[in-house]
Amino acid sequence: MEQVWARLMKHHRIVKSETVPYDGSALDALNALCMRLDVARPMILPKHEREWEQFGQMHFTKEHFVESFPYDKLEIERFDANAPKSRSMDPRNG
Repeated sequence: MEQVWARLMKHHRIVKSETVPYDGSALDALNALCMRLDVARPMILPKHEREWEQFGQMHFTKEHFVESFPYDKLEIERFDANAPKSRSMDPRNG
C-alpha cells in the first residue's frame, strides 16, 4: 500500500510529520496532509507536478504559500510501505 509522508522542517530538523494513504491523487493527499499538519495549502506549480511524476517528491518553501508559513520547508514524499527493503550492493556494507 502506497502512502504519502509529509515533513515540516525548521533549521534542518523535522518539527512535525504525518502520513496518509495514497489513492493516486497527489492533490487529495496534499489536502489531507495540510489539514493534519494545520498549515495552509501551498501553490502547486508545474515544477512540483514534474517532481511528483519523476521522483515521487515535492518540496515547498515559504514562497509557495500565500498565507504565513512559520517553517522553512514542507517536504512530501510517496513511498510503498510494503515494498521489500533493498540493500546496497556496495561491498563496504558487508
